[in-house]
Amino acid sequence: MIKEFIEVAKRSGFEILQLSAFSTNKRAMHVYRKCGFKKCGKLTRDIKFADGTYADRVMMELLLH
Repeated sequence: MIKEFIEVAKRSGFEILQLSAFSTNKRAMHVYRKCGFKKCGKLTRDIKFADGTYADRVMMELLLH
């Protein structure tokens, strides 16, 4: 599904796709990297969970040109 979204974005003339995922979401991060996304930033301690722990949000991008 992500690969199809990337192809639609390319055909539509987009030059870059950006997304974010919590650093604790290893499965999503793995999938995004496999699709070519690269880490471009991080928001430290972006979310606080009910148990009192924090997670960073990792910003990722894919250049389409």
